[in-house]
Parts: sequence; structure tokens; C-alpha cells
Amino acid sequence: MTEIRVPARACRAGAISAARAPADGEEDTREVALSFSSDAEVERYYGFEVLGHGPAEVDLTRLNGGAPLLTDHRASLDSQIGRVVSAEIGSDGRGRAVVRFGKSERASEMLARVRDGEIAAVSVGSHRVAR
Repeated sequence: MTEIRVPARACRAGAISAARAPADGEEDTREVALSFSSDAEVERYYGFEVLGHGPAEVDLTRLNGGAPLLTDHRASLDSQIGRVVSAEIGSDGRGRAVVRFGKSERASEMLARVRDGEIAAVSVGSHRVAR
């Protein structure tokens, strides 16, 4: 029998769903709504992956505790451009979050690129937890 090894950490793609600039006179919260995961089947080099999105399968504690918003998958201060404001799993099996971009020059540049539609996708890292 062939053994399939699943990596302990995987990345999943998502999409930015709402990144509008504030209207005249409206406060700029610098917040963006996005989808970070789904329960759709995705082909990987080791086979097909399906992320469970049930209550016992996902722990959003870290995200809802203000997890860092990173420009890449490097967990460093240089990569941080904001934080997660809130996260939830929708009834449609998609993970959604609201993120807030910081006010640094790099964060402002990234927010502008998101609002311009130049950046339209996100990637989230996940960890497999043994039961």
C-alpha cells in the first residue's frame, strides 16, 4: 500500500471580497473583508485535500485574538502590515475574516494595491492537529 504523507503545515488560497476606499467625509477604518479558506476539494502534490470547517474541526481563537496580517508566510515584524479583526466560518463552508491594515508606509502601500484591485487573492497557513 502506498503511504501518502500530508505536510504538517499547508497554505490555502482565498479572495478579497470588499476593499473599498471610504467615501468623502467617511472615516477610513482601513478594514478589508476577505475569504481565507473553503471546504472545497483542492488537488495537492500528495493527493486531494479537503479542509474540515465544522465546529470541532477549526479553531479560530488565534485569528479572533488579533493574529498578524502578513505580506507573506514569514512570521516576522517586517512582514506584518496589520491584524485580523474578526474571523468566522460561514454556513457556506467558507472561512471569512475582516482585517485591518496598519498605518506604516508598507501597510499603506499594500492597502492601496488591494483597493486598486492589483492584489485580489490571499493565502492562509494552517496546521494539522492530531486528535
